[in-house]
Amino acid sequence: MNIKIVLNLCIASLLLALLTACHSDQTSIRPNHDSNMALIIKEPTIIDVKYGVAYAGSIWIERGFIKQIGPLADMSQDPSIRVIDGRGKFIIPGLFDMHLHLVEDHNAVPQLGHLLARGITGVRDLGGVAESVALARQGIARGEMTGPDVYFSGWTLDGNQAADPFHHKIQSHDDINDAVQKLGAMGVDFFKIHNYFPREQLYNLKRISDQLGLKIIGHIPVGIGLMELDAVGIQGIEHINSVLSGIVLDPSNEVNTLADALTALNESYVASWAVYLRQNGIALTPTLYAMDDMYSNFEGEAAQATGRRLMALFHDMIRWLNEAGVVLLAGTDRGVLTAENMDQLHEELNHLVKAGLSPADALKTATINPAMFLELDHQHGSIDINKKANLVILHSNPLIDIANTRDIHLVLKNGQVIQPTSG
Repeated sequence: MNIKIVLNLCIASLLLALLTACHSDQTSIRPNHDSNMALIIKEPTIIDVKYGVAYAGSIWIERGFIKQIGPLADMSQDPSIRVIDGRGKFIIPGLFDMHLHLVEDHNAVPQLGHLLARGITGVRDLGGVAESVALARQGIARGEMTGPDVYFSGWTLDGNQAADPFHHKIQSHDDINDAVQKLGAMGVDFFKIHNYFPREQLYNLKRISDQLGLKIIGHIPVGIGLMELDAVGIQGIEHINSVLSGIVLDPSNEVNTLADALTALNESYVASWAVYLRQNGIALTPTLYAMDDMYSNFEGEAAQATGRRLMALFHDMIRWLNEAGVVLLAGTDRGVLTAENMDQLHEELNHLVKAGLSPADALKTATINPAMFLELDHQHGSIDINKKANLVILHSNPLIDIANTRDIHLVLKNGQVIQPTSG
């Protein structure tokens, strides 16, 4: 099968097609603890995601921040302080989903609390109804809604060939100035580009993003090579299959077939690319779960065989990139939130382990790596003194089995204890 046909199938499958209201299930999520009150988590096993080790200690939380970590005997014995018994439990930082589409605030609202109950305390929205997502973010920040912290790109910026109704077409420098002004008014955290963003305008967007201190992330546009991402300002790559665009659709590579692509993307080439990515601080969000779901649903034996070959290649690439120290970020690419897709981030972590990451490395992709990429690691991403008390208390050790991230006892967001309640 011609690899360019496969690319077109990939692109078509990834388009956001759902814009229908979600239905809330019969569970609502509410905090049952005032974040201004102090609490102590008594003697859990603490997972240090930076070093992939576990150690014993208690955690004192006050006003939404971690005040002290250490022996319980060294902490306040004030009987008015709430104590959560963490003995036999394991505690990790709150998780980030670094690629989803909330679509609209009124669709997302009934389900955002359920993401929180799954241990997800931060999400990166990469394109939906921008104004609506901005309202959802504001509602969460003000405490009017329960949900993860939202970081977002607003519109997806694309070229004139784009057919997706959520994409904002860019053809000229004036288009960029207009988009940046409107996105800035919404308070976006970065700019997201897509397959057909015009090459000549990337340099203009890079200049503006550098001035504003905002990263450019997204797909690798047609005609942009894998070794020139930094030159055009791309600091985050979305989807592992974007590399096919960077190698196949760059005419200078003379790669036109799947066999050519499989040969070109060998361990030696990926190793050299990994050095380039690491030296330039470029991160990758593989979205392996979404890739596997898409390729396994191709119609026809030949297309499915192609999908299996590509997934095998992608697994190899992720393992090689991780071993070389490239920053990997966990993301799901889910659209409208439903009860059926709430666990997809945990599925993504499982896919990363299947690709060859250790459970400790997989945890990094949803904790400290996102915090560092978002430049929020002074407050998020690990369990340290003076960081936000965004925590997940587990019944089982995730360093032994990554599936244990699903085995949740309690979630804390800004020091508030989140529990499922009927309602």
